[in-house]
Amino acid sequence: MFIKISKILIIPLIFILFQAGSVFAASSDFSLYWSSDSFIPFEYEGKALPSQGSKITVYVAPAQKTAVDPDSLYYVWLLDDDPMGWANGAGKSSFSFTSTKRAGSYHQIESQIYDQKGGELLWRKFLSVKISEPEILVHREKETYSNLSVFARTDEEIKLETHPLFFNITGLKNLGFSWEIDDKETFTSLQTEPNKLNLKIPKADISEPIQKKIIISSWPTDNRLFRVWTELIIDIR
Repeated sequence: MFIKISKILIIPLIFILFQAGSVFAASSDFSLYWSSDSFIPFEYEGKALPSQGSKITVYVAPAQKTAVDPDSLYYVWLLDDDPMGWANGAGKSSFSFTSTKRAGSYHQIESQIYDQKGGELLWRKFLSVKISEPEILVHREKETYSNLSVFARTDEEIKLETHPLFFNITGLKNLGFSWEIDDKETFTSLQTEPNKLNLKIPKADISEPIQKKIIISSWPTDNRLFRVWTELIIDIR
């Protein structure tokens, strides 16, 4: 009796598996990735997160060896629920667009793969890409991590360095920088390395620590109205 029941249960299961495989490729057959052209320093190990105005590229890649040549398949793309007809076509496994959304918002991308134009849907997946705010990291020269504060002594020269992240630029030459100390003194860096500043602490006898606040701002040279700020506290002892 037990043997007969097992046969009855197994046969429908095999039938269902074969039916599902004839319509969709397995979800593990392809993967959906994205990249952006926003600026990051050479030594930065993280991913270049997109900001408003960045070029974002989304692409489908086989996750494993497939029986069908991916270039022979027909790809369909949707951005924020809008069909991107010009991006569709045989072998068009990537799609690029310029981000129009503000920081904190998301672009929604949908990718579909067919065996041919107007043919059978093989695979479908959605992807959300969050838009980030450009940032400025600041630290003492030759250090590899960002600081909120640094220690210094009187009669000492400290060298500060900033690293902008995720701006819609091609290099540091496309950014302007300014340095403001205690809301009074402003230094505009015009030298060949505008993201660096040498600061001399005067010689003095102090009975307790003194704090100086530096505000660093940066902006694209083609859009001075867009600025990003960061703060650094210098603790003088």
